[in-house]
Amino acid sequence: MTAVSVKLYKNNVEYVSRSQARRVVVGLERFKTIELDFQGIDTVGQAFADEIFRVWHVRHRESRIIPTNMNENVEFMVKWAGWLDDLLTTADTGNGM
Repeated sequence: MTAVSVKLYKNNVEYVSRSQARRVVVGLERFKTIELDFQGIDTVGQAFADEIFRVWHVRHRESRIIPTNMNENVEFMVKWAGWLDDLLTTADTGNGM
C-alpha cells in the first residue's frame, strides 16, 4: 500500500508534544503518501508540528505527509515547522495525492 489517511482523534486531546507526534506517525514510514486530517482540531503545539513536519520528514524523505482540513491556527503551526509552503507548491501543480 502506498497511501494512507490518518484522522486525528478529538476528544479532550491537545496535540502539543513531540511524544504525541511520534505516536501519531509510528509505522507511517511504510507509506509513500500520508494524508493527515486535522478536521476538528483547534490547534497544535510547536513541538508537535516540528516533530511531524520537520524531524520525521527529514528521517523519512521517501514519504510525504499532506495535512488536510487545517484551520488558521493549525496552518500557522504547520507553516512554522517549515513544511506547508513546499507542500502547497507541489499540490497546486497537480502532483499531490
